[in-house]
Parts: sequence; C-alpha cells; structure tokens
Amino acid sequence: MIKKGVTLLSVLCILLVVSIITSFVLSNTAKESEQPDGLIVVSEVNFNKVTAMSITDEQSSLSLYIKDDQWFVSGSDNEMIDQIKASSISTHLCYVYANDIIEENATDLSKYGLSPAKASATITTKSGETHTFKYGFSTTDKRNVFMIKEGSNTVYSISNDHFDQLISNISDLQDLSIKKLDHPLNKIVFRGKNGIISFDKQAPGTYISSSAFAITQPVIAPVSPYVISTIDQTASKLRLNAFVGSELKDEYGINDESMWFSCVDDNGNAISIIFGADYDNNYRYCQVDGKDGYYTIGKQAFEFLNFPASEFLDSNMLTSKQGIIGFELSSKGSLASFKITDSGYMLNDNELSEQSATNTLSLLSFISISGLVDEQINSDPSYTLTLTLDAPPSAIAINLHEYKNSFYAVDFGYGPNIYVPASEVDAWIDSLS
Repeated sequence: MIKKGVTLLSVLCILLVVSIITSFVLSNTAKESEQPDGLIVVSEVNFNKVTAMSITDEQSSLSLYIKDDQWFVSGSDNEMIDQIKASSISTHLCYVYANDIIEENATDLSKYGLSPAKASATITTKSGETHTFKYGFSTTDKRNVFMIKEGSNTVYSISNDHFDQLISNISDLQDLSIKKLDHPLNKIVFRGKNGIISFDKQAPGTYISSSAFAITQPVIAPVSPYVISTIDQTASKLRLNAFVGSELKDEYGINDESMWFSCVDDNGNAISIIFGADYDNNYRYCQVDGKDGYYTIGKQAFEFLNFPASEFLDSNMLTSKQGIIGFELSSKGSLASFKITDSGYMLNDNELSEQSATNTLSLLSFISISGLVDEQINSDPSYTLTLTLDAPPSAIAINLHEYKNSFYAVDFGYGPNIYVPASEVDAWIDSLS
C-alpha cells in the first residue's frame, strides 16, 4: 500500500514539473511574438542584422551604414552622427506596425501621396535583403500618415509619432555646428558681389585689399570697424540650418563662380564656406570645408557678401591710433619726428606733454577719407609718413600725393587708392611745428 502511495506521488511530481516547463515555454513563446495591442504587423526585422539604412524626404536625404556598432554617413569613414537617434530610427524601421489597413490591392497610389511618395526609408540586412517603406499624405484627422511597403499594394495608416521619429530626425542626425574661432579674427577673405576682398589685421587698424575698387590695382585702405564687427560676430555664431544630401546636385548652385568666405584666427584655426543658390528666400545651399555633404545656411551668414563696395571703407585714413609708438614725416628731408619712450613723449627731440601727444595722434587718426582714386597718379609724393608700430613691431610707410588741388591721394605701398582732404593733413602738419 505504501509502495503504491509512493508511486502515485512520484507520478504527480513528474506531471507538476512537466506542467511548469510547458507553461514557461508557452509563456516565453507568447512574449516573443507579442505585438502592440490593436496594431497590425507590417514588418518585423531583427535590428541586430541591419547594416545600412537610407531616408529621403522632399528636402533632404541621408544614407547611413553601421561599422563596429557605430553609425556613419555613407561615403565617409570618419563622420559619425548621433548614435542614439540613428539607433532609434533603425528600430522604427525594423518593427513597423500600422493602425489600420486603408486599401488592399490599391491601384491608384497617387491619391494617398504615395506615387510619387512624399518620403521613403530603406533598411538593408547582412544578407543583402532590403525593406523599403514609402510615406504619403496625412489622413483627414491628421493623426496618421499613409504608408505602403515596397512589393505590396496594401496601403496602411501609421501614427504621426512613428513617421516623425523617422523624418524629423534626418537633419538632427547631422552635426550642424561649424568650427568656433578665437576672436577677433586675424584674416578674412571672401568673394562677394564686389569680387575678391581680403581683410588683414595689422596695427594701427585692419586694412582692406580688393580688386573691386580700382581699375588697375587693388585697394589697400582702412576697413570700416562696423564691417569687421559684423563679420566677426557672424563667424562666431555660424551654424548650419539643415543637411540636404551627400551628393552635389545642380540645384545647389555650387560651382567655380560661387561666392565664398574664409577666415583665420590668431592661432591659425580656419573655416571656409562656399555659398550656392538661394533656398526658400532666407537660406542658401552651402558646402563647408572639412564637413562631408551639402547643407543650407541662414542668410545672416552671407549678408555682408552683398554690401556695396563703399561700405567696406572706414571713414578715417587710420582706423585707430592704438599701436603707434612713433612716426617720421618727411618731404625732401625730415620735417618731424615723434616717438614714445619710457620717459615720455618726444617731438623733434623735445619733450611733449601727454595732452599734446594725444592731440597730435588724434589729429592724425581722424584724417577722413573723401573717396576712391579713379585714375593713375605718377607724381612724386609730397609727403612720406612712416609709422612705427608696437603690435607687432613693424613700420608702415604712407605716401601722400597731391590730388585734384585740394586733396592728397594716399598710398599704403600698393599705389594711391584713396584720397583725403588736404586741409586736414595740413592742419595736422601745422600742429607739429
């Protein structure tokens, strides 16, 4: 009797174990095939098998590939993108669920905005298998978007949230920043509507060199502090608007005739941007040196390229008296010698008060520019002014030529380009006696 009881107990234990194992297996099997309640499975792909994906909408396109578990822009082995967002997009393309079936065996896809599609996305697996989804118009209630999987004629509706996770992140995936430079800038070169113009920082001011102002020679003249400030602030705030594609297209308008902008800071760091065709009034297509692909950029980045030539010139012959530690004025012989020493100010070897020295330098600095020289000047200079500078230690020779009776044409070493009132120059020279 006891033996029969033991046998029965053993059988019951075995049945209990089998029941537990069966329940565990069934439970886990159910979990693996589980899908969101009420949604329709359109596609399910193991995201670990995805090797590449591409996304295209009406404004931009982006192709990515995965290498060593990191996402990169196609065609580039060094430009990584936002890994979290890339993985999120990949997941949304691997597990695609629809809210409803709109039409099976649809023949007219255009009414859904699916032919041509408003957007599309493709994933590629390790086996080379591709899964492509096309997206069209929003539904009437604006809560869903029409979608079709390539190879099928069934039109589905998917939630806006699913669609937005794909499309809204295209530009966000790209790094839209531009290298930050130290300020103020050391050198600026660009080609705008006035030709190629360069600004070089040199005390006592920043000077402009351009073939846009003269018929036979470039202009070397003080540049407006407003222009320098505008460009300096622009360079410090540069940021791209959106990524538009990896391949150059004709519509971008980027070619040998394009406007461009380049600048360098005191540490040798540089940025360079080529501007293309207008895009949506407030933007231009562009290409940035050191960044793969093509982008759009806001109009504030290139407004100064269209400044009239006259706006680049400063109002004064010298942009600042800072940095001048001495000067020599000559006219077929020495007329005046000024220098700043450790003990004070000297004019023609005579000690000068600080107030008198300040007045002398101010009169020199505020000699105004009247205009641009538009003819060849072959006469010998009436005066030569040699400035001694301390930052960096150097000297600048400025020749003044008589011009149109009441002016002097100013030559910074590249030929006379601008002219100034003779009355202001003469008043400054008189103050030296």
